[in-house]
Amino acid sequence: MLQIFDFFDSLLAWFRGAAVPLVRLILLQVLADSPFKFNNHKLPDLQYDFVIVGGGTAGSIMAARLAETHARVLVLEAGSSAPPETSVPGLMPLTLGSDVDYHIKLNTPGHLQQAFQDSSSFLNIGRTMGGGSSINGLVYCRGHKLDYDNWALQGNPGWDYDSVLPYFKKSVNYRGIVNPNTERYHGFRGPVSLEAAAFNSTTAEAYFKAARELGYDVVEEIAPRRSGFVLQINTIGNGVRQSTSETFLRPIINKNNLFVLTGATVTKIIIDSRNRAVGVEYFFRGKVTIHY
Repeated sequence: MLQIFDFFDSLLAWFRGAAVPLVRLILLQVLADSPFKFNNHKLPDLQYDFVIVGGGTAGSIMAARLAETHARVLVLEAGSSAPPETSVPGLMPLTLGSDVDYHIKLNTPGHLQQAFQDSSSFLNIGRTMGGGSSINGLVYCRGHKLDYDNWALQGNPGWDYDSVLPYFKKSVNYRGIVNPNTERYHGFRGPVSLEAAAFNSTTAEAYFKAARELGYDVVEEIAPRRSGFVLQINTIGNGVRQSTSETFLRPIINKNNLFVLTGATVTKIIIDSRNRAVGVEYFFRGKVTIHY
């Protein structure tokens, strides 16, 4: 059995190496709008109000929000701009283990992951603008209400579910069928488009019917009540992946207080005598540069 898995792993690795360049070339010709090419040649100024390490899922959002102020914001991303195949949801498997995936091997204890060879699997982390939101399975999933409420009870005001819900809604544009009972949990004007999974409705309904017969509830992903079966919501808009770099950063990339540099690997965070982070050291095109 392991030999079979090894064969398919080798076949997929060969396909990535041989086919991805061709797929990228074809997509560049047929896609109406490929992922944005962020700067990878012009060096930024030496001083900024905020330096964000990584233009990934969180980094892109943070940069966009800070750029709404008058603060000068610098984003340093080790990877490249997202390649064209990342915008096509069905081509997600091509990104896993590719040059836009850190593909970190997990060394777990032998009694865990026994279905995997050497009891080890890989963690797929985006090494590109948008980070994981550029290579993941496009499933939109919020945390459980009780988790947020417990954080607030542990002495973190503002982290309860009712306090964070407006920010969830602010970030998304739900384009599916709205249930009046859960409408207040949806956002309709945010940058990230959400669509219900385009599965065969007959097959999905058969699963839901079986779940109900067994006593399980059918719930909505965004509703506070989370125990049951759900038809997943995807970060897709008009058939295109909704990564955070495309939805948050790209629309404001021409702001004069925002600077994005790709291919820049941060090697050190500079700490002053009061234990404050005051700068970063990064490697770009063979040279080490420091920004404060």
